[in-house]
Amino acid sequence: MIKSIRILLLVAFSFFSACAMAQTGSGEPSGASVEELVAKLTPEQRQVLGQLLETLASEVEDNAADAAAPRDFRAELGLAWQSYKAFLWSNITGFPDAVIGVGKTIHRIVTGDGPGLNLRFLAGLGITILFAWLVETVVERFVRTSREAGTHKGAGTYAGADNLGEQLSILLRALGRDLTGQISFSIAALIAIQFAFSDPTNGYVATIFIFYAILVYRFSAAILRFILAPFEPQYRLVTTDDWTAKFIYYHLVTIATFTGIVLFLISAMQRLSITGFAPLAFVSGIIVYGGIIYVSWRARDGLTTILRGGDNDVSPGLARMATWWPPLSIALIIFQYFAAQIAGATGSLDISAGAAVTVLAIIVSAPFLDTMMRGLVRHLVPNMQGEGPIAEAAYNETRHSYVRIGRVILFVILILISARLLGISIRSFAETGFGVQFAAKGFGFLMILAVGYLVWEFINLFVNRRLVTDIWEAATGESAEQGEGYGAGKSRMATVLPLVRMALQAVTITLTVLLALAQLGVNITPLLAGAGVLGLAVGFGAQTLVKDVVSGIFFLLDDAFRVGEFIDTGGIQGSVERISVRSLQLRHPNGPVHIVPYGEISKLTNHSRDYVIMKLKFTVPFDTDIEKVRKLFKKIGQEMMEDPAMADDFIQPFKSQGVAAVNDVGIVLRGKFMAKPGTQWVIRKQVYAKVQKAFDENGIHFARREVRVQMSPGGEMEIDEDQAQALAAAAAVAADGDTKS
Repeated sequence: MIKSIRILLLVAFSFFSACAMAQTGSGEPSGASVEELVAKLTPEQRQVLGQLLETLASEVEDNAADAAAPRDFRAELGLAWQSYKAFLWSNITGFPDAVIGVGKTIHRIVTGDGPGLNLRFLAGLGITILFAWLVETVVERFVRTSREAGTHKGAGTYAGADNLGEQLSILLRALGRDLTGQISFSIAALIAIQFAFSDPTNGYVATIFIFYAILVYRFSAAILRFILAPFEPQYRLVTTDDWTAKFIYYHLVTIATFTGIVLFLISAMQRLSITGFAPLAFVSGIIVYGGIIYVSWRARDGLTTILRGGDNDVSPGLARMATWWPPLSIALIIFQYFAAQIAGATGSLDISAGAAVTVLAIIVSAPFLDTMMRGLVRHLVPNMQGEGPIAEAAYNETRHSYVRIGRVILFVILILISARLLGISIRSFAETGFGVQFAAKGFGFLMILAVGYLVWEFINLFVNRRLVTDIWEAATGESAEQGEGYGAGKSRMATVLPLVRMALQAVTITLTVLLALAQLGVNITPLLAGAGVLGLAVGFGAQTLVKDVVSGIFFLLDDAFRVGEFIDTGGIQGSVERISVRSLQLRHPNGPVHIVPYGEISKLTNHSRDYVIMKLKFTVPFDTDIEKVRKLFKKIGQEMMEDPAMADDFIQPFKSQGVAAVNDVGIVLRGKFMAKPGTQWVIRKQVYAKVQKAFDENGIHFARREVRVQMSPGGEMEIDEDQAQALAAAAAVAADGDTKS
């Protein structure tokens, strides 16, 4: 109060000083005259003038600070609610004026404010439409190469499409024919309007009538026929029944036609300076949004079927999303309606009717866009590598990754398009109040999460595609079914990639969470400091864990083992089944699983690296020809090397190593071969079979333990049956004792 009085006094003083100056001369003073005026002031007047300038500068700064300071969110919300109530009341009370305005508009168009009909306008409009229709007919007949050009009623029929490519080609040709006709119709109508109407107002009304009342209906019908094919189900891009397709088609075309007529009336009212178009737009918006909500709810089962598609292996997430999408889309439609209304009422965003309708169309078309995206994925995903359940599971996982990536990209694109249409940008967010800035931070938060999820899926997709070949070969190879151990391992890439995936996913999650929190305004510096302290605490308190992790890193750097290889860690043997950050999992040939921490491995023997040497022993009688056996072994080795089924598995052929030992049974011969790890068991079975067959063909017998009883020369002994059985039992006991010894 005191400050205000002080300002008034200073202004009064300035006013009287200006009056005094005005008495001395007129016009604006120059710089020299101002200096002369100030020089004539007394010291007291100069002091008062300085105080006046300081006070005015202070007030200007305070006002600027008040304008720049963000308003309280609650106060901003209350102000928005008051503005919306005023907006709502004005449109409700003004609706009778809108009805009157529509009547005036139609009367002005039909009569031209004259006593009778405006025959010149009506005739010009009729001639324009007739001329445009004739041009469209000529163009369609010129472009159409056959009668097979349509998927809607009365457009002819096609032969059945064998795949999605042919089906899409047929639909695109039909859509192209429709759009070509509409474009030619539009161009011909614009040309005819230039000659048929000399009055600019009549020409404008005719133009908006053709584009809004006619072409909006035709364009929407063509697009919906392309998507739904309501009259040709064999070419339908989406998975739904005939009733749903026709129900959605008829009702959406009706809503689009109503919207076009309303847009024509509003534009005509604005051109003719007739009031009431704002309440008309308000009530028409309620009707349009209500109609779309009705369609979404009535056809909810069909929309669920469209989202599920024709896939038999629908994931639980997709099943839940398909079930909840109809009510969720209704909630989004209601939210978009009120958001657009409040934004228009408060003036925070300038949203046009076309932008609002386009955003609404994006929400409604989301299930159809998702179906199209999945159809595109079916053609982009690589073919299944290999056969069997593991290859099929890898293929399905890759396909689902493509679908998830496509959905996220589609979601981001639709959000950005909607924001662009609504005039929303980061710069506009920064220039508005607290509430919209909070929404901007939420938008950035969602975008960061979307990008992080995309990176996560790309990592999974890259790793899975690199691993699928090794997984299939390891699972379908015969050596993997023997349970003998010493199998071939996977590649080093297949061993390291799972750990690399874990590391990259951990980094992705960490960076995404930190960036998302920073976007919301959270100070992440204390979080980073706390994470550093926690890391030090873990390092000092869990030295065994650190030892295991570090040892595992060096084992992997040395390429000491790979997944699938058979190793011995100093008493524990088994095939490497899984590798984690701190331990490895070994599967013993008999079935048990051993978990071995890296830090406890003092030495490691790898039995599956590079090659395997298999040595086989054969015992033959003492009178066997050793050279003949050597030649037989060599022949068997050559035959097996020439066998295409086993030639690639050999490194060195099967051959004889000569006499290994001589015992009381016979001569022990040894043969050997060198093969790739994991194939030695199959080769060993074939070697045994071929050696037995060769020995049999050449009269060579395997030595076996025998008990020989030598009689004195010339002696004869007659024994009865009981004595023979006793001798046989004694011989068996003696042979058994030799075996155990």
